[in-house]
Amino acid sequence: MLLRCLLLAVGIPTVIYAERLGKFIKHYDTLNYDSNTLHLKHERARRSTSDDRSVHLDFTAHGRDFKLRLNPGAPHLSPNLILETTEGARYHQPDYLYVGNLEGEPDTKCHGSILKGLFSGTIYADGDTYHVEPAHRHFDTPTKFHSIVYKGTDVEPAGGCGLTSETMRWMKKVQESGVDEETNDVNQDLAQHNHGPNENLYSDPQSSRSRSRRQSTDKNTCNLYLQADHTYSAYFNNEDSEVIAQFNNFVAAVNAIYGDNKFGTYMNVGFMVDRIRINGTAEEADNTNPFRFSNIGVEKFLDLNSLQNHNDFCLAYVFANRDFNDGVLGLAWVGSPGSTSGGICERYKLFSSGYQSLNTGIVTVKNYGSQVPTKVTEITFAHEIGHNFGSPHDYPATCRPGDSSATRSQGNYIMYPSATSGDKPNNKQFSDCSVNNMSLVVNAKASKCFVSSDRPVCGNHILNVDEECDCGYDDQCTDKCCNARQSDKSMSEDVNACKLAFVNGVKAKCSKSQGPCCDGDTCDYTAVNAKTCKPVTDCSQESKCNGISATCPEPVHKENLTLCNSNKQVCRSGECSGSICERFGLTECYCITLDGEPDHSCHLCCQEGNDENTCKSSMNIGVMDNFTATFGEIPPGSDLTDKVLYQVPGAPCNQLQGYCDVFYKCRNVDSNGPLSRLRDAILNPQLYKDIAEWLKVNWWAAVLIGLAVILFMAIFIKICSVHTPSSNPKLPKHRQLTLPRRPNSRQRGGGRPIEMA
Repeated sequence: MLLRCLLLAVGIPTVIYAERLGKFIKHYDTLNYDSNTLHLKHERARRSTSDDRSVHLDFTAHGRDFKLRLNPGAPHLSPNLILETTEGARYHQPDYLYVGNLEGEPDTKCHGSILKGLFSGTIYADGDTYHVEPAHRHFDTPTKFHSIVYKGTDVEPAGGCGLTSETMRWMKKVQESGVDEETNDVNQDLAQHNHGPNENLYSDPQSSRSRSRRQSTDKNTCNLYLQADHTYSAYFNNEDSEVIAQFNNFVAAVNAIYGDNKFGTYMNVGFMVDRIRINGTAEEADNTNPFRFSNIGVEKFLDLNSLQNHNDFCLAYVFANRDFNDGVLGLAWVGSPGSTSGGICERYKLFSSGYQSLNTGIVTVKNYGSQVPTKVTEITFAHEIGHNFGSPHDYPATCRPGDSSATRSQGNYIMYPSATSGDKPNNKQFSDCSVNNMSLVVNAKASKCFVSSDRPVCGNHILNVDEECDCGYDDQCTDKCCNARQSDKSMSEDVNACKLAFVNGVKAKCSKSQGPCCDGDTCDYTAVNAKTCKPVTDCSQESKCNGISATCPEPVHKENLTLCNSNKQVCRSGECSGSICERFGLTECYCITLDGEPDHSCHLCCQEGNDENTCKSSMNIGVMDNFTATFGEIPPGSDLTDKVLYQVPGAPCNQLQGYCDVFYKCRNVDSNGPLSRLRDAILNPQLYKDIAEWLKVNWWAAVLIGLAVILFMAIFIKICSVHTPSSNPKLPKHRQLTLPRRPNSRQRGGGRPIEMA
């Protein structure tokens, strides 16, 4: 079910061999082919009207040749994909996405995108995955190459799932409070609601007339609604095409995993994106955006996604670039085959806290301050969808072979509660426990929302190739430039539906559903430079309408290696990412602190090439002295004046067994939470060893403390004993703690008066 890799021949690329990249990639190779040539080939393929629109790209990496043969295509996105941005909803035709395979290797597949002359995507070959990504996503400093290639088996685990026992209790309480749809008339109306392109998805849903949809006997597709939080969009410098290309990669990877399994009576289960909402950085100040706040916990973040009406979709996910507590990378509602709400096909209905859609999940690409590789996000996405499909974390031991020394080489499965290394056979598969649980849910619920990939388009706010525009149905459309679909007519009867309207006798040139550069009042293209459709970022200039298209032109990128993110990263092809070490021709590494040596675990450490013996703190690297003096920090609580370049708080340390905190101390990872930390603190043998050593040196202090405690207890007992009642008649009567009541000088009622002497 994977895409077939389209390839673009652009000459002989230069390859540089490197070692570790960042916190999670153990080895990578670099590419430096002619991006201008590839861009020209992409443009020719995009404009070509012939059947042959293939693009070739050849390069060498990881000891083998790659001859990509690429063709335009996006089988994991709906052909009528709705893209919703600040400017409204419109159909988006992603002509920058490709699928294909390797020449002469029919068993290989690949998918990706070509943007600004760079191919970014995944190649499936040799029983592994090869991930090609722009270098600027990983390096803060200028590099001599524009792309990197790393294998899926070279990615180390990061973070995990937020479905802890405490979270499960919270979820169960919410899920069991749902009101059945059959007994809720209001929910019946809500279930029929479709959002129009000009309607705020964050507003309270209102009922509308139901829409008939063509049914199919082959319904094995779970349609998706994907949202990009403004933090996620900011990571891609608010470039919509970059966000969509990543979403395409994620869904393609999930399809590759799920398509190989049979869930009950359903085979070849797949996913297709119907709608994408991209919240740019401008939405951070939008009061209607529930995700606008920066400090949102993972449970609350999921809850905010669930407050929206997602009845039109099988599942709805939000992707973010947020650093959640305990290294959590994702969270989703667990599906159930019974009456308990949650998971795939769940309807928007009333719960104890209000109306919610529990067919939701969230994924973040940040882990303790570091960006996780695409491979990690793909596995996280597949893991969270597994929860939606009804699988809890793998249990018992038979479904956790990686925990046993006898079967450890096979690794754990996708639904293992903690992150897996990705290099074991089981890491990309579901256990029998998971498949059995998921089959029960799919058999029970899939018929309620699974669809075929061949669906009608007019009226669903998606611009099909046969449509001029699409503003929805007549009771939703507010675009005078587009003819809405009539709800009381069939498509054969409504011949003007989804066509540009005539305004004052003149046919409209464009519609707001086509892009942000169409003037909704005049139905004409926005004048040249009259509107800024994309704001300036650290790594790209602002983009303005060009007067000849409704879509926003791609912005001009700032020069590669421009400092960004408060001088902690550099720009690469318009994006802010990278490592300071690369700026000086070095490779980032992890410092290992030995007993008796200063703790450099959270320092930014670099090494020469692949030589791990040269790994040392940036404060001890001569070529970095000036940079460190300018941008480094003085160690907290230290008398030293030498500055240090520190890892970002949350970065892995101690051989990926811990993470740096805000005080630049390496803290070991604890997946069991605060109770486990308290237990370890109390039962820590080192604690008692330290106490024993202290007593040996300060025995006199221990004696004084003991005598003080005894004296205090003696005084306490002496004082309190006189007030303690006793049944022993030989002891004096105990003293009252309360004062006696004063007699009242006035009698209540009509008693005899007191005689005065």
